[in-house]
Amino acid sequence: MKSILILFLLSVFSMTYAQKKQKELSAVVEYHSFYNGKPNTEYGKTELTFHNNLAKVERVYPYELSEMLKRVTQYQVLDYTKNKTYTIADIQGKRFHSISDQSPQGEIELTENDTTILGYQCDKIKFISFSNTIEVWYTKEADIKGTPSYFIKDALVLKTVRNGSSVQMATSFKKLKSKETKDMQLMPEELGEELDVVNLRYKAQQGVVTTVDIFDDEQISWGNEIKNPEGDHDNLTYRFGGGTVILKKVKLPKHDVPCDVFLELEQMSNGDAYDRTGSVFMIRNTDKPSMLDAMKNGIKTVPKFTDNDGKEYHGMIPEGDFEPAIELMRFFTPFGVNKFNDKRVLDGLTWANNTYYKQSISYLEPILEGEVWIGVFIGNYDKGGHKVSLKMKYYPKENKPSTERKEYWVKPIFNTCNILEMASQNYPTMFGAGGLKVDISIPENVSDLHLHYITTGHGGWGGGDEFNPKENRILIDGQLAYSYTPWRCDCGTYRELNPASGNFWNGESSSDLDRSGWCPGTVTNPVQTPLNITSGTHQFEVQIPQGEPAGGYSFSSWCVSGVLIGEVK
Repeated sequence: MKSILILFLLSVFSMTYAQKKQKELSAVVEYHSFYNGKPNTEYGKTELTFHNNLAKVERVYPYELSEMLKRVTQYQVLDYTKNKTYTIADIQGKRFHSISDQSPQGEIELTENDTTILGYQCDKIKFISFSNTIEVWYTKEADIKGTPSYFIKDALVLKTVRNGSSVQMATSFKKLKSKETKDMQLMPEELGEELDVVNLRYKAQQGVVTTVDIFDDEQISWGNEIKNPEGDHDNLTYRFGGGTVILKKVKLPKHDVPCDVFLELEQMSNGDAYDRTGSVFMIRNTDKPSMLDAMKNGIKTVPKFTDNDGKEYHGMIPEGDFEPAIELMRFFTPFGVNKFNDKRVLDGLTWANNTYYKQSISYLEPILEGEVWIGVFIGNYDKGGHKVSLKMKYYPKENKPSTERKEYWVKPIFNTCNILEMASQNYPTMFGAGGLKVDISIPENVSDLHLHYITTGHGGWGGGDEFNPKENRILIDGQLAYSYTPWRCDCGTYRELNPASGNFWNGESSSDLDRSGWCPGTVTNPVQTPLNITSGTHQFEVQIPQGEPAGGYSFSSWCVSGVLIGEVK
């Protein structure tokens, strides 16, 4: 009996010692990523540290991050006592966290597997997540627990494969000595504000984005009293063109990595029921003659060209040091969104509260820095007009600072969108009187030239160019370089933006009709074409078979803008 008791006590001691030993085991596991069998070193490695039944997972980069990415640091702590995952994120100086159970959701397939990774026998599961096939290899032989991806209870994940091509695999396993873990604390004392998993991930992703707020709920209208600030001040709104143009001097940021750049514009009717032409534009180099002079002192203070009928067009082509406004976005207001929502209640239609336009202007990224003037134009004749808000957002394309940034030459060569329409800038009808011609000098050190071209046709009656396809031909030195017929046949998609649109006897609505490169409530995308020309002076010509006027205010016109971009060698 005594022998049995001693044996039982030894057994209990051994089990307790083994459990204590297992609990005290600490280790660091490194994971590397591979894509289609090749190492993916751009995103560094993932490091998992296990100690006191907690596993901390964080990404480690082999280089210093860009200033944009330094705004956000985040890591995960897996608590195997609670079977919960904590994500901790410091976002632009403020801490947030989320708590989740990352066990795979849905149907899980257990598969037979004899794979050995880092000397540990693995089991395997397979499941579907957001239409992606996920395979996970894990082991329970390592005496530690943790995962860089999917949470599996009481196991160490050693390999994850997504859709057969994207692999994350453990490449090293190092046990830690007690002196290395003496003061180790994997869970922070302060967790910060709690968010759900999805919103924390989104907030962290947006934390690296630079946002420039340009306009906020500003009115663009006609016929109201205008009192502009004296002088040229930063971040104050100026109004021109009878109130149809708002303009602000802003300082755009300079980044240490290349960025994708987007404009975000929100617009709603504040009284105007019609679809209107809109343009977001930029004026740079205001120490030289520019469209800012036309805004302040009148359209006739800037250079002009004259068509074959003797009609003058000011501010539309470069001459000497003068350059036209650089168009960033062409957009079109819908028929009366928001203001007229309650005027026509139709079964089966729920009117939108506003129009939201988001468009990439990344091709202009080389000049979207420093001090510039940004403006928004909406041609209208209404005292209530429209309300707009505008942001510019920069999204980093790389993790680490760029040591060798390419330099680009950017030249606006024409812009016939008459943003000072309400201050006597003529409608662009020159295409019915010889077209548009301009001489442009290309520097010797510029190559790989591209033209970015925006075009929309106008003339709002059955025979007008708005409703009839017209080929746009671009000639360089008399030779055809590019041709394009702008046409939109998807306008009916945006019906819910157009409560004030006229409805016809045949069931169609005005906003549904096909148009020359635009729809009420949309942006117009620029087209890009490479140009095979060398340095020197070249004549650019735009030809469009513009329709004949039908009398009175029934005439056709074309708003076209073009920017040349080339790499400086």
